[in-house]
Amino acid sequence: MFQRWLRGTPAALLLCAATCIAPLACAHQTPERSAPGSAAAHDTQPDFREWTPEAFADARAEGRLILVSVQAGWCHWCHVMNEVTFADPRVLALLAEHYVVIRVEADARPDLAERYAEYGWPATALLTPDAQPILALRGYRAPDVFASILARAADDVAAGRVSSADALAALEARTPAGIDEALSFTRAQLDRMYEPTLGGWGRRQRYPFAAPLLHAFSRAVIDGDEVWGERALLTARSYAQLLDPVFGGMYQYSTQGDWEHPHYEKIAAIQAGAIQVFVAAYAASGDERWLERACSVGDYVRAFLEAPDGGYYASQDADVPTTRGVLPGAEYYALSGVERRALGLPRTDTHVYGSLNGLLIDAMARLSEVDPQGPWLASATAAATRVVRTHRRGAAFAHAAEDPADGLLYLADQAYMARGLATLGEASGDARWFALAAETLAFSEAQLRDQARGGFYAHTPDPHAVGVFATRQKPLEQNAVLAEVMLELAQRSDDAARRERALAALQDVAAPGSVARHGRKVGALLLALERARSGYFLLSVVGEPDDPATRELHAAALLLQRPDRLVELGVPGSSRYPYPGAAAVYLCSHEACSMPLQTPAQLPEGVGRFAAALRAGAP
Repeated sequence: MFQRWLRGTPAALLLCAATCIAPLACAHQTPERSAPGSAAAHDTQPDFREWTPEAFADARAEGRLILVSVQAGWCHWCHVMNEVTFADPRVLALLAEHYVVIRVEADARPDLAERYAEYGWPATALLTPDAQPILALRGYRAPDVFASILARAADDVAAGRVSSADALAALEARTPAGIDEALSFTRAQLDRMYEPTLGGWGRRQRYPFAAPLLHAFSRAVIDGDEVWGERALLTARSYAQLLDPVFGGMYQYSTQGDWEHPHYEKIAAIQAGAIQVFVAAYAASGDERWLERACSVGDYVRAFLEAPDGGYYASQDADVPTTRGVLPGAEYYALSGVERRALGLPRTDTHVYGSLNGLLIDAMARLSEVDPQGPWLASATAAATRVVRTHRRGAAFAHAAEDPADGLLYLADQAYMARGLATLGEASGDARWFALAAETLAFSEAQLRDQARGGFYAHTPDPHAVGVFATRQKPLEQNAVLAEVMLELAQRSDDAARRERALAALQDVAAPGSVARHGRKVGALLLALERARSGYFLLSVVGEPDDPATRELHAAALLLQRPDRLVELGVPGSSRYPYPGAAAVYLCSHEACSMPLQTPAQLPEGVGRFAAALRAGAP
């Protein structure tokens, strides 16, 4: 069978899995041809089709196989694949004879990015004419290998030696786990992958994963785990090696098993994560250098990724096109700022996507909580205002402003925008952002939720989907993020029913088999499971809006960064807590509240005592 032949080839292929993990990097092998811009690159390209119903209909009508190439504009090895492999005459001939070739921009289609993310970018999927999967390839493939794969796939399908059932790996049974059980096995899985010498999770390629590190800080702060506190700071120091010392911002990942050989793309999600982890490191240690690092990333975002009318762009490339060809990132980023600007700037993808804006709104608002004099809150507010104006479709968010009114709506945009809006509401004290976040949750619960099992689908129903794409997936990370926001807003509004729906979503996606397939990319799930188990406590500030004492208490409450604390700002007469005649803060769980505290100096000790009492079960 075709799969047995593949196992014997040097192009060791992975069979197509049904659930994937969040995309972070190009995957690659060493190319057998020159890099982009060289004389070896060809101008000729396949007849790339867009992802449309017509493309799939043509494949079925003509009996042609389908090749889907999922790429990212910032991905170096995607450029190599296009300019070397797809331009090879043998590859072109095979594609023209046997395939309908569809190219997809990963950042523009979060559902497909999720489906194929474990294969890295570029990901190549081969499907039968009726869009059932045959196999999926991870990363770059040289022309000789790729041509052999294409030819053998076409021959085996024509001879009836392969079927979609033969090509798919069996899925593990989806047995939902309880919250405590899921937390236990997910923690154990991630802990096994921690690398204690250099920090981080994984060994061959070093990624600055934000969520696992935020979870490590959570264990240190909430559980008092000193070992994980030390590991968290070690890992944060390793992540800091990926910072650009000239322009600021964080590179995407490092190769060669260390933190010293970066891949130079700068993508929005990485910048958001960098800000979050450096803020957490600052909160845990009090070391101002962490705040400086967070601000340096924020400065990069504002200088290079912020749109003039608000909102954030998607990414900046690693390489720079010059009159002499493409200058690799390793050479460009070794230069001074003046030398870089003389050569030009790497291309910026100026798409403003809802999901990525949600991530950066969340990060910039969080940064403003520990650096209230900086420009971060204004930047986050401008971005949220712009995305609400241009991307809002009723109570939901479109992925891009230009998406049609009747187009698909994606879970990624709802989850990350709800997350960003909730943090912005907290940082600003403006309740309208909470209201918008709540509307987005209500849409997701009505239109994206599996009402029988509780989890959330990757997108609204697609009437044009065929084959394997007609089955909607439930992305683990996006479900976790949405569930965590649901838990937060349930706490803020005393909504027990919403809390139960959040727990059901987590239990649906946290089946052991699903968690195992996601490897080290389960940090967001852990953060949500921790909050599901232990809950939050609320710092509710009550005071006149124009009273300096109110503003001081609100700022002091925000400065106390803990994963289990929420902050709200209420006005006398409309707050749920009484106004004692002067600005005050109440510390409240879902069961009890403290006496009002009326000076910023009282907050650190008061919060410490209240949190300790909650852990002991006696608030």
